[in-house]
Amino acid sequence: MKGGERMSDLHFVPESEYYMIRVNRIIRPKYPKWMTRVVHPELECSGPEEFDLRLIDRPLNLQDGEAIAKKDGGNVFRELFGERKLFLFSSVVSRKGSMYVPYVMISRQRAVIRWSWVSCDWGTELPTIHFVRCRV
Repeated sequence: MKGGERMSDLHFVPESEYYMIRVNRIIRPKYPKWMTRVVHPELECSGPEEFDLRLIDRPLNLQDGEAIAKKDGGNVFRELFGERKLFLFSSVVSRKGSMYVPYVMISRQRAVIRWSWVSCDWGTELPTIHFVRCRV
């Protein structure tokens, strides 16, 4: 492997490409059947079609989360965020008067999307990563 390359699915790719997330903004994301409504439908297909996961500079949505979870079997997410959760606050949904937010996390060695009830008593554990301008 040359300097500046990463292994992805048994192929060497430039490091700059390894962290790029590509999102299809045309297809509406799939929400759980239990949800009643999307709180901000104007945000569900918003955002760039491509972004560097190391340079998050905006709130993410469910489409972003799905693309992040699929990238290299979740290895890219695991490498950058470890066991932390990445909340997707642009995709809050409502159900029976309560709001829920999706997040990406590692479960059984894979990046998956789960949902958390938005409460005022999350405590010290949640949210671990929400919206910050950061360089990982």
